[in-house]
Amino acid sequence: MWIRHLDLLEVVKRSWSFPTVGVGMAKLSEKLRRLKHRLKDWNRLTFGDIFHNLQLAEPATLEAERLYDRMPTDFNLMHMNRCTTQLTHVLTIEEDFWRQKAACKWVLDGDRNTRFYHSMVQKKRARNFLSALTVNGQEITAEDLPGSGVAHFRQLLTSDNHQPTAPQTSIVPRFGASHMSSSCW
Repeated sequence: MWIRHLDLLEVVKRSWSFPTVGVGMAKLSEKLRRLKHRLKDWNRLTFGDIFHNLQLAEPATLEAERLYDRMPTDFNLMHMNRCTTQLTHVLTIEEDFWRQKAACKWVLDGDRNTRFYHSMVQKKRARNFLSALTVNGQEITAEDLPGSGVAHFRQLLTSDNHQPTAPQTSIVPRFGASHMSSSCW
């Protein structure tokens, strides 16, 4: 949906190039947080509520077609074409929305079966849902999971036999000062 829009890259560039206080990961985190908010605002202003837009576009197109059937004038033809183009645009946005939600890369372009996409989203959510975990032979339900995680890490971090490991600096590439000054940070 966003990829098709011409303004997307400009919104990202403007947000990313805005000065940020901090260093390293803190600076990256701030830039990503700011970009997220800018993209949410841009999405709301650019696309609006796609389902509401679809509810408005469908009857407008039907009414324009009826009007042209009753009075086939050039003005009514142009109006009908505008409404049809708007409906096609909104349907394309809705299709992109469901395709993105369903994460289906293999569906052919032009398939407007949103019921299919909706069912794929539901199946994906069901597949990714954890109702319980088994840890050391003990089953932990979804309701008990937050408390269990806190208890696990509290025990892990407060135990006396905790041996911190040295960071593996060999896997981190080394950069000189000239590279750091030309980076996007």
